[in-house]
Amino acid sequence: MNDAGNAEAGDCVKKSSSALDDGLEVVDCGGGDAQYKVSQVHNGTSDTSVCSAGEDAYVKTVHRRRRADTAMVLCLTPTK
Repeated sequence: MNDAGNAEAGDCVKKSSSALDDGLEVVDCGGGDAQYKVSQVHNGTSDTSVCSAGEDAYVKTVHRRRRADTAMVLCLTPTK
């Protein structure tokens, strides 16, 4: 699955046009679709201050079936 919940540092993402996902989609960094590069992933928090100045912070809630939901913050740098 290519949603933001599976993103890792170094991955590229774009804003998704699908209403079924959470707003970001992992894409190929070499393609023309990449809008941001993930510089850091912080699991277990929704505190956007973990990202450096000049980076965009994206909060993703990860829904778990049998466990409590968790949050993660992706720190994003624009690719363009």
